[in-house]
Amino acid sequence: MTKRSRYLLTLLGALLWAPSVVASSTYPDVIRDHLGLEDAPLCTLCHADLDGGEGTVVTPFGENLVAMGLEGEDKDGLRRLLDELDSTKSDVDGDGTGDVDELLVCGDPNDATGNDLCDVTEPSFGCAVVTRPTSGTSSGTSSGAALVGAALAAAAFMRRRR
Repeated sequence: MTKRSRYLLTLLGALLWAPSVVASSTYPDVIRDHLGLEDAPLCTLCHADLDGGEGTVVTPFGENLVAMGLEGEDKDGLRRLLDELDSTKSDVDGDGTGDVDELLVCGDPNDATGNDLCDVTEPSFGCAVVTRPTSGTSSGTSSGAALVGAALAAAAFMRRRR
């Protein structure tokens, strides 16, 4: 086995077995189901971007949930906290409408200007397209397969260049 082959195998192994840091992919669905919303909110309800991940909760709504004790993948805790936010009429953007009440009418609890969460046109192609796995689907499986494919393509390309 050549030095280059060992390097590629080591890189591939590291990519496949590295721990995955992702947002709680089930949280948008939990919010949708618990509040009876038509659509699940985007991850940006709490996170800096659609990728989410540990340490990326930056919105007032998300920070409030964390301050109340929410941790990753705690679906029951999220449901309990949504009920608590509703009963206390928490209003993180200070617009006079409770956070849960805003979510119920597609409002953004982070934006006092009346931003409509349901009036978001998501791109259907290009680099900006992000898919979130549906309930019961592991996001690590598809990314692992993509990494394997990329590593194999790189190895084939390097072999052709010889």
